[in-house]
Amino acid sequence: MNRHGFIRELKTKLRNLPAGEVANAAAYYEEYFDDAGTENEQSVIAELGSPSGVASRIIAEFAIKKVDEGGGTTKAGLDAIWLVLLGIFASPIALPLAITIVAVFFALVITIFAILIVLAATALALVFGGIVTLVASVILLFSDFATGMLFIGAALLMIVCGLILFLAISYLSKIAITRIAKSMAKTLRRGK
Repeated sequence: MNRHGFIRELKTKLRNLPAGEVANAAAYYEEYFDDAGTENEQSVIAELGSPSGVASRIIAEFAIKKVDEGGGTTKAGLDAIWLVLLGIFASPIALPLAITIVAVFFALVITIFAILIVLAATALALVFGGIVTLVASVILLFSDFATGMLFIGAALLMIVCGLILFLAISYLSKIAITRIAKSMAKTLRRGK
């Protein structure tokens, strides 16, 4: 591959970006080749790597810039996600790795939320079981006072434990959602 083939393939890989961005990238790499000289053309191509890899980096940088300029709007975020996906598809080597990373990330998120749902069901069972035990304990008071009082204490303990667990789950849910959002933003910024 020569310099012109590299630039041509780079432009092809960047065709989904705005025309000005493609022109700026092509001009930058044309100047890079000019500075190196024609005798170093092959070493520059080896240094830069494949046009697909260069295109992936340019698309990722453009996506980050778009998010930063968008002021955190939903449209800017969706545009950035779309551009990152385009960058991934521009680099055939990175595609299997990216799919694996995305799959592991979603599996981790699903696991976290599954654990929170199980804990919420446990809290609900404790509260419901405590209420049923409390009703049965009040009825038991008339036949055996001491046993009825013991079960009332156990029922109240179950209800309190269930309510405390609900509060803990809501706090943990808030932390989990915040950390997941921060890790996604950090991952996007790491590509800068």
